[in-house]
Amino acid sequence: MKNLFTYRHPLIGFNDLPFIVLGIPIVAILVTMIFFGMTVQDATLCTFSNFIPSFITTGYFWLGDRWITIRMRRRFPLASQTSKRLWTQGLIIVLYTAAMALVLKSSEGAFDHSYHSADLPHPGFIKSFVACLFATVPITAIYEAAYFIHNWKKSVAETERLAHTTTRSQLEALRNQVNPHFLFNSLNTLASIIPDQPEDAVQFTLKLSQVYRSILDLKDKQVVTLQEELTFLENYIFLCKTRFGQSISFDIRIDEMVKNHFLVPLTLQMLLENAIKHNVVSQRRPLHIEVYNEGTDLICMRNNVQVKSSEVEGTGTGIKNIRERYQLTFGLPVVINHTEHTFVAKLPIISIHDHSRTPH
Repeated sequence: MKNLFTYRHPLIGFNDLPFIVLGIPIVAILVTMIFFGMTVQDATLCTFSNFIPSFITTGYFWLGDRWITIRMRRRFPLASQTSKRLWTQGLIIVLYTAAMALVLKSSEGAFDHSYHSADLPHPGFIKSFVACLFATVPITAIYEAAYFIHNWKKSVAETERLAHTTTRSQLEALRNQVNPHFLFNSLNTLASIIPDQPEDAVQFTLKLSQVYRSILDLKDKQVVTLQEELTFLENYIFLCKTRFGQSISFDIRIDEMVKNHFLVPLTLQMLLENAIKHNVVSQRRPLHIEVYNEGTDLICMRNNVQVKSSEVEGTGTGIKNIRERYQLTFGLPVVINHTEHTFVAKLPIISIHDHSRTPH
């Protein structure tokens, strides 16, 4: 019995048993009152002898329309066939309704037995047909509306599932770019200091292994706290200072209240790499890098611009990677302000409350 009242026919879209049980007597009474003279008192005091014929007739119409609806949905299952299905279904239902009205007319009309007054004229075919349509059209409309809503919800759910799967695939591909990008730049750095600073190279290698381990841990996370990112960035800055010495300087000013906010992992490190890759770094022209927050919504990295005479060919990551990862993770833009003298990147940071509402 429980399954009976929770069953959903796949071509109906909802459990219509309660709808049928309640709808048939209600429609039967309404049709009889409107077209065949039954009064409210008659409806209230109706007995089996005057109500059952009307009930049976309405039941025939209801179940017949339901059967036609299911057959047409099975015959034309595709969304592209909806127009053809509705026209065919409508024509068949009209013919079915006309045939039933003709049967009622020929058998003196089942509706005639649902009221007591013998003085009322026998309903003609047109009247019976209109009465039958009055019962048929709302029933068909309700089934179509329910089917449309069911398919719409199904389509939305499928679209969301597909979008989520696509987003995860795109994000995973972008994450996987971070690892080789970092390794490429770090090995170049190591190669540059080995000839002249072998002892520093040993320390650099040890620190590199620690930083690289951190990257392997962070890159598979969708988000990290600003505190985690800053801890990693401080270790990475050690590698930069080992290579460039006084030719590079860092100024980190972050309010404590935002250190538990979230951002996309390794983005500050990639911005730092980007600054080093595209700018001259020398004692005569030192590179200054600042990291600071603007309010509670943005973390910023700024550096002075001193473009190299010959650009170093990149690996296709960098700013584009950061923009796409932010869009996929938070649905928020990364703001880049690039002038002749300064380059500023502004990354959104998300509070714990806001993070719970972002797409994952």
